[in-house]
Amino acid sequence: MRYGFPVATSHNGRAYSTEQLAQLRLIRRLIDEGYRPSQIVGKSAQELESLAGSSLCDEAQVLSHPLARDAIDFLRAYDLNGLKKHLQAARTGLTLREYVCNVISPLTSAMGVAWTRSEIGIHHEHLCTGILVSLLSAELLATSPRSDYPTIIFGTPVDESHLLGLLMAQCVFADLGANCISLGPQIPINELALAVHACQAEIVAISFSFAYPKRYVRPWLSKLQALLPPGKAIWAGGAGAAGIRRKLPGVQIFSDLVLAGQHLEQFASRRSVDCPSCP
Repeated sequence: MRYGFPVATSHNGRAYSTEQLAQLRLIRRLIDEGYRPSQIVGKSAQELESLAGSSLCDEAQVLSHPLARDAIDFLRAYDLNGLKKHLQAARTGLTLREYVCNVISPLTSAMGVAWTRSEIGIHHEHLCTGILVSLLSAELLATSPRSDYPTIIFGTPVDESHLLGLLMAQCVFADLGANCISLGPQIPINELALAVHACQAEIVAISFSFAYPKRYVRPWLSKLQALLPPGKAIWAGGAGAAGIRRKLPGVQIFSDLVLAGQHLEQFASRRSVDCPSCP
């Protein structure tokens, strides 16, 4: 209510019109893309859709992914066993890396789009996330690190509670051969730096979801960089990191997990050349 919007339509202050709810969803999308509330709050739904531009035009394509569309249907029917079997069947014939990049990633994108279109609620997203976390955690148990790949520490800042993006990155890197050590979400930055030193990690992988304020991403990464010894690589990903306008030297920002996997392969190749005796 800081900007006088939304305006409740009932005396208890909790009911809002359908139009206002649609505007709120568009506002969330635009804030995720880097707009400030003062730039967009108060605009009509038509004006918000115009600002969103091509990202909204891409929604139909995102939702057209066959597995994602079917998964959303399972969720809307609250058929969680059906959804789990659906996801397990899609794993057949794929490496873990391919499964995450070609199945799980499109599904999470479609979930976000379905929410903005009011097709599903937040509780649907949480139900799906719970199943995905369970499936991917089990997959990680079957991976084995390779001696020619680095050790990577995974974590999120204290104000970032979303785990799925971090887990997806961990699966991609572990499938390639990295020694992946997860600290989980909401790790104090000093403790993260201590863990990097104690585990002799060469890379720190950080995930920022859409809910993490973009204005805090760069300062947080800069502080972490100052706490780490020279030569430690910082890799960041997720919707929260995608909108950084001024890149931070020495910090790699990934827009998708396919590129992140390719970068890890290049990192391992350079590592073998620069340090043939590294474990």
